[in-house]
Amino acid sequence: MHRMKKVVSQDKEKSIITATQSFQSLMQATADALDAREEGIQAGIIISSMPTEEVIPYLYSLYVFIGYERKHSPITACNLLKIYCPEDFSITFEFYYRELAKLEGMDVNIIDFNDDSIIPFIHIPSFAETSARLGNKRHWNPFKEPFRSQWDFCYFADACLVEDAFTDAFIAASKAFTADLGD
Repeated sequence: MHRMKKVVSQDKEKSIITATQSFQSLMQATADALDAREEGIQAGIIISSMPTEEVIPYLYSLYVFIGYERKHSPITACNLLKIYCPEDFSITFEFYYRELAKLEGMDVNIIDFNDDSIIPFIHIPSFAETSARLGNKRHWNPFKEPFRSQWDFCYFADACLVEDAFTDAFIAASKAFTADLGD
C-alpha cells in the first residue's frame, strides 16, 4: 500500500496516464493485492471478503483516479485491461472508477469506457524482463493468455525471442477488442 502515500501526495495538476504508467499502476495494484493485502485491510482500503480478482482492478481504479486526470486516463487504463487482462477486470475497474467519480461529484457520463481510440501497447516480454531487474515478483501476473504465458516465459529470461508471437497476439487481441465494441 506504499503506492497510496505516493499518489495522494501528487500535485493537483494531473496528467493523462501513459501506457507505461498504466502498466506500472496495474503492476502496483497487483503487487498490493497479492503481497500487501493485510496492510490494505488494516488501513480500511480493502474489504477482507473481496476476492483477489476484484481487489486488483479495484486498487487499479483507485490509483488511476487519484493519480491522473479523470476524462481520458480511465479510458486508457480500462482499455489496457480489456486487451491484456481477464474480462472481469475491465468490468470491475469501470464499476469502481464510476463509484469513485460519483463520490467526488463528477459527471460520470463524460467518460466513454467504450472509446477504442486509445489502445495502450506494451511489449510484455520486455516489460517482464525490466520488471524482474527492478525487483518485481514473477507472481505479479494479472494477464490473460497469451500474455500470461509470455510474462511467465520471459520474466527471468536474459533474452526473449517471442517478438513475432507477441505481435501476432497483440494484433489479434486488438482486432477482437475493436470488433466487440462494434456489437
